[in-house]
Amino acid sequence: MSHRPPASGAPAVLIALLALAALPAHADLLAYEGFDYAPGTPLLNRTGGSGWEGGWNEFGLGSGTAATTAGLSYSGVSATGGAVQTPGGGTTIGHVRNLPAASAYGVPGTTIYFSVLLRPTDPVGTGPFGGYGGITIGDLFIGKPGSVSTTYGMERLGGGGFVSSGVQAVRNETALLVVRAMFTAGADRFDLYVNPDTSSGIEPATPNATKADMDVGLLPYHGFGTGAGWTVDEIRIATTYADALNATVAIPEPSTLALMALPLLGLAGGRWRAGRRARRDCGGR
Repeated sequence: MSHRPPASGAPAVLIALLALAALPAHADLLAYEGFDYAPGTPLLNRTGGSGWEGGWNEFGLGSGTAATTAGLSYSGVSATGGAVQTPGGGTTIGHVRNLPAASAYGVPGTTIYFSVLLRPTDPVGTGPFGGYGGITIGDLFIGKPGSVSTTYGMERLGGGGFVSSGVQAVRNETALLVVRAMFTAGADRFDLYVNPDTSSGIEPATPNATKADMDVGLLPYHGFGTGAGWTVDEIRIATTYADALNATVAIPEPSTLALMALPLLGLAGGRWRAGRRARRDCGGR
């Protein structure tokens, strides 16, 4: 009869510990606005969300942007509360919100992701300046531009240098826009993803559009503007593509990994002692 001592669990435990240690730390959102306000609340001076300084400012030829009853949704993107609806009927309006000066957004050598959910509620292409709608990153506009196109893309704020994503803006259909901003000492690079597959949370290999002929400098604020009726929701600024989509997927921090490792180490120690007793009983060492 063969007496085979129990195998030690140390190798398996070490592999598990190495796998845990290889996980990147969770990168929190830098700034977020989910527009979780009571329906009908004017956006002006509202201070919800996180990562901002002060409330929303308003400029343009009109007013009336207010919270809606229900927020926008997109598969794979976490959402909270409602959204905001900009006025239609030929009204141009913009909103900006200050970013903390200490954050120094736009420093050369850094990469930041911006994302937003947009839905045109007026006929696409109608309204002042072609019924534009989108977000701003410094002097860069991302969204449905002025009269030059009815597709989503990027151009200089005020028009010029438009780069199309090839994805058509469709009335009453929600679009997800994610921008990877790579800041340099010269011209910055902006990669735009429109309605990407979010099932894996992995950044697509190829963007829908790229613009690399602008230096936007440091960013004191972030915001959006429209020349027609648009619903705007889930504005995010993050350090990773995954966090620009969904802030609820938490990856353990190093301290958490250490706590998780304790039971595994205890298991390894128990198996090692059991294996040693078995080898002693079999005449081994």
